[in-house]
Amino acid sequence: MAGGTAQGRFTAHRDGYGFVAVESGPDQFIPAAYVAGALDGDLVVTAPLPPIHGRPPAHQIVGIAERRTTSVRGQVVAEGGQFWVVPLNFRLPDVGVDVERSACSFQPGDWVVMELTEFPEDRHMAPAGRVLEVIPEGDSPEGIIDMILQERQMPMGFSAEALAEARGFSEADIGIDEPGRKDLTALNLVTIDGEDARDFDDAVFLERAGGKGYRLVVAIADVAHYVRPGSALEAEALRKGTSVYFPTRVEPMLPEALSNELCSLQPGKPRMAMVCDMTLDAAGRQTGHRIYNALIRSQARLTYHQVQQLFDGAAAGAAAPEALRNGKIRGMLAEMRVLAAAMRERRHQRGALQFVLPEARFTIDEHGLPVDVRKVYPSEATQLIEQFMLEANETVAAHCADAKVPIVYRVHDPPPRDTRLKLKEVLWNFGLEVKIGEADESGWLNQIIAAAKGHPDQDQIETILLRTLAQACYRHTNDGHFGLAATHYAHFTSPIRRCPDLIVHRALKAHLAKGRKSTAGLPPLAETAEQLSTLERNAAEAERQVIRLFQVLVMETRLGEVFSGTVSAVSRNGLMVHLASPYVEGFLPANQLLDDRYRFDARENVYRGMRRGNRLAIGSTLDVLLARCDRLAREIEFAWVTDPQRHDRRRKGR
Repeated sequence: MAGGTAQGRFTAHRDGYGFVAVESGPDQFIPAAYVAGALDGDLVVTAPLPPIHGRPPAHQIVGIAERRTTSVRGQVVAEGGQFWVVPLNFRLPDVGVDVERSACSFQPGDWVVMELTEFPEDRHMAPAGRVLEVIPEGDSPEGIIDMILQERQMPMGFSAEALAEARGFSEADIGIDEPGRKDLTALNLVTIDGEDARDFDDAVFLERAGGKGYRLVVAIADVAHYVRPGSALEAEALRKGTSVYFPTRVEPMLPEALSNELCSLQPGKPRMAMVCDMTLDAAGRQTGHRIYNALIRSQARLTYHQVQQLFDGAAAGAAAPEALRNGKIRGMLAEMRVLAAAMRERRHQRGALQFVLPEARFTIDEHGLPVDVRKVYPSEATQLIEQFMLEANETVAAHCADAKVPIVYRVHDPPPRDTRLKLKEVLWNFGLEVKIGEADESGWLNQIIAAAKGHPDQDQIETILLRTLAQACYRHTNDGHFGLAATHYAHFTSPIRRCPDLIVHRALKAHLAKGRKSTAGLPPLAETAEQLSTLERNAAEAERQVIRLFQVLVMETRLGEVFSGTVSAVSRNGLMVHLASPYVEGFLPANQLLDDRYRFDARENVYRGMRRGNRLAIGSTLDVLLARCDRLAREIEFAWVTDPQRHDRRRKGR
């Protein structure tokens, strides 16, 4: 934009400052004094502030192009003779209530929907609005999930037209419907997914070919066969962008008549598919590929757990699934295990980052409430499927680039140098001295990952590394993928739950049908890629917020207990402390650091004890007492353990 201005979405911090994500370049920092009344999610116009020596570049908001936040959901509180609403979105400030203009009566503690009517630019003044309705059962977990979705303006449900289109298809429509669709129903394709999965996007098959080589077939649900250009189903896919997964439910991108039925590669049922058919040598290097439409029939629905049990040496007894008592399928899985290991090593050698990060896995009781959360690592079976999907995605991206087929690419930019230098300081706090490499080479990051292997705080180190990296996004240009060390990458393997994959499928189908290289039948790729990146980030943030909510619900029953934890982040306000069991993170305020007189060192990002010489930094271990849980803010707060010996009998594992 002219005059050094730029436009992007504003992400607010509860302390007043924020960041603006612009299309090109790193996120722009906006100090609290220059927010100019913008609220979280607004589309804003920024301009650079005059540089100040020794401080990072900063920008100011000079205009608001679009108000995204025009309503809020939150809880009513009474304070200072006035009603306020504390928004569910913790990035928004408290909102004053105009009682006279409100549409209904309410009382403190109620959960409400509120329309914003005043947006003061003075940061010392709060926005105001009127209450539109009271939300029944707003403090229930499912009620809060609904409000998180609504607060982030995420679409729920489907239009009547889209549902009617989905119901208009049936099993009778499945068959060899077009020239070039191959019949692969006799192939031993299997799906391998999680225990609770119902939307089976992908099926795989492997056989020996060419002596020591392999033929790997990755069959992906042919969603584009049903979701046609200009249809109501396409409008829903573009509106949602992605399915959103929560611990107790899914908000699907497409109606369940497609996502869980006709598109899902269910065992024993004929299904339309797009196939990436590849040949590879023993080292996992690809020697050829074909992409085509097919009719398939999955021979078995396997789970990661079942396949991992097989890899761990479980016998194929009567208790084993029928498919795993089939010698051909067992033999194929054994071959897959060998090939996936070779693929992973090949990617490692070229510089792909070898993160193996845990996820939060909740135990849900009969009432739908979380009672525990534990740390779970991806199994070898999970990583096997990941390697095969990576291979298909890279192959399709390279194929489209070579054939000049216009698609949306998955792009990951390298980290800037100043970020890498800060990383070096942080790693030193963990006792890791590392050499930081060039921005466009990822090998140095793998050296750090290798050095951290077996470290007591390996998870924290890898999480910090991940936060150092730029977010991957979608673009209409092929700019490579830093994290995978891939020159070509696109999303092809999950069209049931991701709109970018659907766009890639549609472009491929047009190319296969007529050799077309035009964008006929495709939405405008540049704008669509940006929109889908925004929708993906929004969905990921909603998933994180719900995970935090469920972590708070787990900890609500454990107030007063003492835990051992590790410092995962440091700021002037205090410390973030990570617990391994239960798998949660909470805040320890700076005024709770009671065993010394601490001073915050902003340059090194540590707290230094002035009397005893204690030092608290990322990686430090300490005991904390669970002091507060806040569902509304999705916050866990710890307090200092003044007398650790007194709490020994209540201490919980690290």
